[in-house]
Amino acid sequence: MSTERRDDEYLWSKRGPPDREVERLERLLGRFAEPAPNANAASTEPTADVRARAWLPWLAAAALVVVALGAWRLFASRDGGYEVRGVAGMRSLGVGESLDASADAELDLGRLGELRVAKGSRLRVVERGDELHKLYLERGAISASVVARPRLFQIDTPAGLSVDLGCEYDLAVDDAGQTTLSVRTGRVAFETEGRKVLVPKGAICRSLPGRGPDTPVFLDAAPDFVAALRSVEFASEPDPDALSRVCELDRREDSLSLFHLLDAPSRELRARVFARLSDAYPRPSDVTLEGILAGDERMLASWRTELEPDWR
Repeated sequence: MSTERRDDEYLWSKRGPPDREVERLERLLGRFAEPAPNANAASTEPTADVRARAWLPWLAAAALVVVALGAWRLFASRDGGYEVRGVAGMRSLGVGESLDASADAELDLGRLGELRVAKGSRLRVVERGDELHKLYLERGAISASVVARPRLFQIDTPAGLSVDLGCEYDLAVDDAGQTTLSVRTGRVAFETEGRKVLVPKGAICRSLPGRGPDTPVFLDAAPDFVAALRSVEFASEPDPDALSRVCELDRREDSLSLFHLLDAPSRELRARVFARLSDAYPRPSDVTLEGILAGDERMLASWRTELEPDWR
């Protein structure tokens, strides 16, 4: 029998080990109980009304104990914070509280997973509830291992928001606020007000405050491809040679990067990428060049389903 069942048994039948809180309430409420019948009184049999009133204090005590225990359990389960290991003098981290990691530390997220926090990092809990767990990494580095449903766990940074889609990943913020996200398993979305990118297993993305995330690339992409990509992704007039190199698409998995160029500033770049992806992948009939150039989100989402299987 569980401890909770044994406590209930004592509460209702006086069998089982007594609960300390129940005993204390019994002592406090005992003075309200009906006195024992006087043996010399004319009648030794209490009336039904007296018997009923004699139970009232005990019923009140029982109700109070049940409410108190329920409230305590609710409070403990929701307000205890995340367990902290490795930092002297800190055992938990709750909403509004910050962790300044004086040493490498671990943050236990309960059923969601865990975070490893590097020495020198500063991390704050923004929200912790049934619908959202959100932290803010001001500086430093963390490694996350999360098994929550998509979008339940998020980490904000000075350069954007990482949204967990069920994965393992590393997130680092330098002194200038530049954020680097690399994913080991699963996928992470990185979002700012102006741009959203998807970073799958084996890929990396960097983001600057005020500019947002760059184009995600796989860590093993060819260096000359990455260099060409970086030179054209934010250019209003991209270099023709670099543009040609990007659109060669040596590996199908690098369609990850090309797809994220479909919202680049250069119309010429978007049109060239559209043509190259159309050659390599089936294009849904409702996806048009005009719609893609206009940033039609429905078309982009529809086409992405054809590309995603190659994104590892």
